[in-house]
Amino acid sequence: MYREALDLLETYGEYEPEDEAREALLQIFNRGGFTQGYGPGVVDQELMSPQKPNHAGAAVGELAAPGKIRLTRDVAAADALAFRDGSGEEYPVRGAAGRAGETVCVKTPSGARPGTTLWRLTSDEQMKAARESMNGERRRASACARLCARVDQAASLDVTDGAHTVRVVGGVVERATGKPADPARIRAQLEKTGSVPYDLLDVSLSVDADAFLPASMLNELRRDAFARLGRARVEAARGCEETPRPLDAPGEPDPDRPAATRLRVQAPDVARLRAALENGADEAVFAPEDFTREALDAAAAQAGFPFALALPDTLDGDSLDMLNAWAWENKGAVTACLASNAAHLGMKWPGALQLDAGLNLASKRALAAGMAWGAALYTPSVELNAGEIRQMGAGGRRELIVYGRMRLMSLRHCPIRAQLGGRHSGCARCDGVAEDRRLNAHRLVDRTGAAFPLRRQKSGAGCIVKVMNSVPMLLLRHAGRLPAAAAWRLVLTDEDAQRAADIVRLHRMALDGEDFKDSAAWRRIEGEPSTTGHYFRGVE
Repeated sequence: MYREALDLLETYGEYEPEDEAREALLQIFNRGGFTQGYGPGVVDQELMSPQKPNHAGAAVGELAAPGKIRLTRDVAAADALAFRDGSGEEYPVRGAAGRAGETVCVKTPSGARPGTTLWRLTSDEQMKAARESMNGERRRASACARLCARVDQAASLDVTDGAHTVRVVGGVVERATGKPADPARIRAQLEKTGSVPYDLLDVSLSVDADAFLPASMLNELRRDAFARLGRARVEAARGCEETPRPLDAPGEPDPDRPAATRLRVQAPDVARLRAALENGADEAVFAPEDFTREALDAAAAQAGFPFALALPDTLDGDSLDMLNAWAWENKGAVTACLASNAAHLGMKWPGALQLDAGLNLASKRALAAGMAWGAALYTPSVELNAGEIRQMGAGGRRELIVYGRMRLMSLRHCPIRAQLGGRHSGCARCDGVAEDRRLNAHRLVDRTGAAFPLRRQKSGAGCIVKVMNSVPMLLLRHAGRLPAAAAWRLVLTDEDAQRAADIVRLHRMALDGEDFKDSAAWRRIEGEPSTTGHYFRGVE
C-alpha cells in the first residue's frame, strides 16, 4: 500500500487512498482504527483506543437475529470471525461464509445480541497474498567453497563470502573400496544450499581420487560451515559476540578497577540532593522535570552547591536551547552535563561531558565513538548484563546505575487528558489541582495488578509522561558481582525522605567496606520488592 502511495504521489503529485486500501490496512492490523499521530497536534483522546490493546480487525457484518448474520463484506469460510460486545469481550463465530449483502445462518454464541457487530480478525485470502508477496524477497548472499579431503586425514571445508572466511573440520576420510570420488556428485551435494540464504558461486576441490565421501559427511560439513559463516556475519554487523561471556567470579581482581568508586545521587529536586550529600553522597546530579525558566531559576537559587546536570533524552528544541542558556548562566555550579541524546553532542555545554544511559552505548565501537567527543565518564546501556559491560572496558571512566526506579517508556500523550478530552498543548491541569490529583500521584495498572508510577516532564511545548517500573532496581545484595566502575549512581524519583536517606547511607556503607546488612536501614528495605534489572540476565 505504501509503495503504491509513494509511486502515485511521485507520478501525479497527489495521492488520495481509496476505501479498499484503507480497508486492507485495517484488516491486516489496527488497534481501534488509525490516528494521525502527533503530526497535526496531539489530541490525547484521539491518539489511542481505550477499548482494545491488540488487533481489532475489520467490521464485516452484524447479527440481524438469533442465528442470522447480515454480511456487509465478502467472507470466506477460512476467515477468523468474532462478535465483540461493548465491553470488548469476543465470541468466535465458525462456519459463516457468503457475499456482501447476503444473510447467512450460523450458530449464534450465547453472548451475542441482535445488532452486535461481526468482526473479521484474519482474512485467509489476505494472509495468503501476504505470504506469497514475500516469495523471492529473501536476500541471499554469494559465497565460494573449497573442500579438502585426503585419505586418513580429517576433511575440511572453507567457505567465504568475500569478507568473512570460516573453516569447519569433519571426520577422518576413509579409502574407497568401490567407485572413486566423483567431483560432480561432491559439488552437487555441497551446492544444496536451499535452506540457507547463500548461493555458491564456485566450489573448488582438493580431493584424493580414492577418497570415500558419503553424502552424510558432505551435508554435515556444509551445514556447519554455513552456520559458522552466518554467526561471523552477525558478529561483524553487531560489533560484538553473539552470546555474552559468563560473569567473572565474584571478587576477582580487575586491572581496570579505579582506586575508589564515587557515589553520585540523581534527583529531580535540589532539596533531595542536599539531603543526599548530607547522608554520604560524593556528588549531586540534578535531573529537572520542570523545564520552565521559572522552575530552573528557582532550583539554581535554592541549590547552593555544585551539581552535574542530567539532560533529558526527549525535549523540544526551544526548551533545549533555553536549558543550554541556563546551564551557561549557572556554569559556576554546573560541574558536568550528562548527554542522553545525540543532539546534546552537537551543542557546547559547561563542565565535563558525560555520556548517559540514554545514548544506549552497548559496544566497544559505540563507546569509542562517544569518547571521541571528549567525555570524562560514560554510563553503559541499562539493557546490558554485567559480563557485556565488563567487555566494553574503560572501567576507570565508567559509571553504573545501581539503584532506581527505571523508566520503561515515555508518552507524548497524557492518560489523564485522554480521559478528560481536549488538546494536549496548553494543558495546565496539574498546575491547577491539589497535589494528590496531579499526574505524579497516578499509576498505570496492568492486568496482573502491578502499578507503574507516572512522572510528569513539563515544558513550554507540553508534557512528556514517563512510565516508571513498578519496582525499583536494587543491586546491593550483588555488589561484589558488579563490573569495575569509577562511580555508582543512585536515581531517586518518588522515595520519601526516610527511604531516600536509607538508600544513600546503605550504598555509602557498601563502598566504604562496612557491613550494611547489619544496619537498621537495611532491615527497613530488605524485604521490599525490587529487581536487578538486566545486570545478571541480559536482553531476551
